[in-house]
Amino acid sequence: MAGSRQSLTKGLERKVLAIVRRYIDELSVAEENNGSLRLSISKVYQYVITDGSVPRQKKQNLEKMIEKALDTIRDEEAEADSLDSDLSEFEGLNEEGLMEPKVPQIHNNG
Repeated sequence: MAGSRQSLTKGLERKVLAIVRRYIDELSVAEENNGSLRLSISKVYQYVITDGSVPRQKKQNLEKMIEKALDTIRDEEAEADSLDSDLSEFEGLNEEGLMEPKVPQIHNNG
């Protein structure tokens, strides 16, 4: 029975993550000119419970799921920023300065 409980929790966590992303998107659009977003777990909690798509949960459990969702989103953003900075090394390069790789020729003595 523990396995189904685990998958239920994972399903709820995914649902909470999707709701938190939607909330961030709505805030981003509303506060586009303001700069960085400041999210508190209590504000996100209020949004999640008013959304109505997550079944009733104990407040502490739901807050843990929200915190996990926010951590996941922060990690994804940090990873994307890191990838962007890695790709910026190649900005300005064009194909003119690149060399063709040498492909070894295979001789068929048959």
